[in-house]
Amino acid sequence: MNIANEIEVLSKLNHWNEKLAFMSPYGNYTHAELHRMARCIANLLSEHNITNGCRVVIGLDDSVHYVALFLACARLGATALLVNPYLPPKNHKDIVNELKPNLAVVRENIANHYHGIMLLTEESLLNAVNCGQQLFFFEQSPTAPLYVQFTSGTTGKQKAVPHQHQDFLIYRDAVAFSMLNIREDDILFSLSKLFFAYGFGNNLVFPLMTGCAALLTQHRPNAYEINDLIFQFGVTCMFWVPSGYAAWLKYRDNKHLNTLRCLISAGEALQPSLRDQITQKLGVTLLNQLGSTEVGHAYCGTCGNYNPDNSLGYALPNYELSVRNFRGEELLDGDEGELWVKGPTIPQSYLNCEDENLKDLQDGWFKSGDLVIRQNDGSFQYIGRVDDMEMVGGIKIPPLAIENVLRQHKEVIDVGVTTSIIENQSRLNAYVVSTMHTQALAEELRQLASTQLAPYMVPKQIIFVGSLPRTTSGKLQRHIIRSADWTEKMHSVSAFNFVI
Repeated sequence: MNIANEIEVLSKLNHWNEKLAFMSPYGNYTHAELHRMARCIANLLSEHNITNGCRVVIGLDDSVHYVALFLACARLGATALLVNPYLPPKNHKDIVNELKPNLAVVRENIANHYHGIMLLTEESLLNAVNCGQQLFFFEQSPTAPLYVQFTSGTTGKQKAVPHQHQDFLIYRDAVAFSMLNIREDDILFSLSKLFFAYGFGNNLVFPLMTGCAALLTQHRPNAYEINDLIFQFGVTCMFWVPSGYAAWLKYRDNKHLNTLRCLISAGEALQPSLRDQITQKLGVTLLNQLGSTEVGHAYCGTCGNYNPDNSLGYALPNYELSVRNFRGEELLDGDEGELWVKGPTIPQSYLNCEDENLKDLQDGWFKSGDLVIRQNDGSFQYIGRVDDMEMVGGIKIPPLAIENVLRQHKEVIDVGVTTSIIENQSRLNAYVVSTMHTQALAEELRQLASTQLAPYMVPKQIIFVGSLPRTTSGKLQRHIIRSADWTEKMHSVSAFNFVI
């Protein structure tokens, strides 16, 4: 098989060719126009000696040309390396040294990081649109490498994760069809970008495999722009991280949002209070997904009206989930342990981290690092991350539980909880992002925590900051807020620290 060929055949058989595949403020493209563009770009790559087995870096912002370039690589049997163009220089240089790409198509401002590699500009892709037709597909095994994505690096070195031609079929069946019931008339909008596994599935795989359309934006739109884009393009399904939804909710414009039928959350823990606010204020269910770069997209999710507090839902089709202790032994329902996942999209190894292979990938299983409890009905309740527990007075505390409570306050935009050592004693701190930064609000937050949490889980210090450190995929960087000098480096909206 060759997934680029499979996608073209699907488009023809299902009469999608004249339907819109991708929309943007800069222009719209049908499925037929996309496939013609991919053929032309494949010609361009062939002229630069890209063929089966080559590796091509794609380090661009989201656009239809990004999608066409990806399909062009697939046609030729090349492997696309999907790189975040906003990474520090060292990450780009590591990719060159470790994965040895044959060609890089990247933003102009990072081209110097790919010194010694053959380069093409995004402008060259635009010019290739008018060239002759490239008709053949390089036949591949279903398990042949198709693309490589990189983990966010929140727990250390970025790991290169390979995925296969057949994985597109799995993502479609497990997530697009089984969980989300995506239809041909849907218009998808993912705030997570194509260089992330979450955004790649939402904004590239699902439109190509289901016949729906996706809205692409090159920049990261602000809250007001999001309202306008939803209204202008008639978005029906939106994908984002919880912290993004929380910030946007305060600036939403309900009269512009009546086309939305579902909102999907992934990337970090979904707080029950946020889910309830979304449902109450928008009348739209906020679904929860759990996925990873190693799996390629989601492997567990909530569906329909089943959405209890802290629930991750059920295992999605083609995936097997297991809860295990630190020795790798399977636990009974009701016991807390680490979630392991097994499925056909999980690679046997990373491409650049041999030591991590033994730690994270074992006999077809991926150790997710998520702490969960399996309920009697087969659903999974989220507890936190294995490496995100805080120690206060000799007691292990999940910071997520405290953050969930503090987020219930209407003035809290974002919050992160961690510990610090003051005079040889551990102290629980809450870093709060809010438009208010007063003693009164700090006291309200501590009172809120006191009414719902055990005394040892109530923060002793409330610190107002301008923002929390997050990765470009939206995940909270707890190792930074744990550092002693973090607040000094942050730009604070308040000159006050509140010790309660």
